[in-house]
Amino acid sequence: MARIIIVDDFEQNRNNLMTALQMWGHKVVGVASTREAAIVEAKLAKEKGAEVAIVDGNLKSGASGAEDGRAVSAKLQEYAPDVYIIAYTLQEDDKYGHCSVSKSSPSSMKEMKAAIEKALAMSPKVT
Repeated sequence: MARIIIVDDFEQNRNNLMTALQMWGHKVVGVASTREAAIVEAKLAKEKGAEVAIVDGNLKSGASGAEDGRAVSAKLQEYAPDVYIIAYTLQEDDKYGHCSVSKSSPSSMKEMKAAIEKALAMSPKVT
């Protein structure tokens, strides 16, 4: 089981991820829908014991979704460098691309599950 933070601006995506993560045996310890809320979650990630952060690569709170996704990922790396960041998009014609700091970029729930399993295998502290 991993403790996971979800950052996505679309409620349906957040709900689908939360449902899938719970079915896969993981615990959601933080949820954010905006860049600002995600930065708060980044500051609390270590305290909450977060091990994985799933960040929408098209998070739209300001200038562009990709810029917001990169900013959130950078804050996660700053405040909780041990958190494995998965940047993703569930849209086929991704205008902005994936966050450049991502360690993997799944585009489906099947790929998301595989990316989380990869994170668990790579991180010695995740059990």
